[in-house]
Amino acid sequence: LAVAAAALGGRVLLVDGDVGLSNVDVLLGIVPERDVGDVLDGRCRIDEAIMSGPSGLSVLASPSGRADLAAARVSELSGLIGPILADAWSFDLILVDAGSGIGAPVRALTACCDRALLVTTPEPTSLTDAYATLKVLRRDAPTLPLSLVINQIERSGEGHSVALRLQRAARRFLGAQIELEHEVPQDAHISRAVAAQVPWVTRYPNAPASRAIVKLAGRLLARASRARGAARSEPLHTGTSL
Repeated sequence: LAVAAAALGGRVLLVDGDVGLSNVDVLLGIVPERDVGDVLDGRCRIDEAIMSGPSGLSVLASPSGRADLAAARVSELSGLIGPILADAWSFDLILVDAGSGIGAPVRALTACCDRALLVTTPEPTSLTDAYATLKVLRRDAPTLPLSLVINQIERSGEGHSVALRLQRAARRFLGAQIELEHEVPQDAHISRAVAAQVPWVTRYPNAPASRAIVKLAGRLLARASRARGAARSEPLHTGTSL
């Protein structure tokens, strides 16, 4: 998604928020010299840790195996990571890969963002996890705009039916609304690109999943542009984090 947004001309920063088991650098085939751990520890500035990625994308990698960050409390991580996102003022869009689960890193990163995409698949286990995540996020950040992305769709319309099930449960038990943002089809090209450590939107630009992701990237950039226009009187908020 970040690569697609950058290829569309956006100034995009991708932050690997999986501070315990980071892998953005592996997926992109890059080797970071510094990462978010160095920034948090005071060994370098944020601009010194940001590196270039495919399609002009900027990447802030995370350390792997940092048990102290993975086990930190939400308040601690919010206090550390919030300023990092606030300092990245020169980007149109900041995409934070918060990883999976409902641990402190996921909750802290999500609370620092302007909007969240909750990614799930049609599998019952994935939907159960998505509902649990939604429940926690609605408790921790009740005003955070949150929408669904249904991944690995096998047939047209499946995403809407999957979203409807989750929406009904959210309304009934949480009193919460969550809209369907987008659906991405199952696509064998993805695993091939992952094995080659190349973004699949650039390696297979005409694949069904690539076309879906490019469409979503365009929508997010347009939304970020509207947000910047509405906030021109507030120069400290020039980008949108997701």
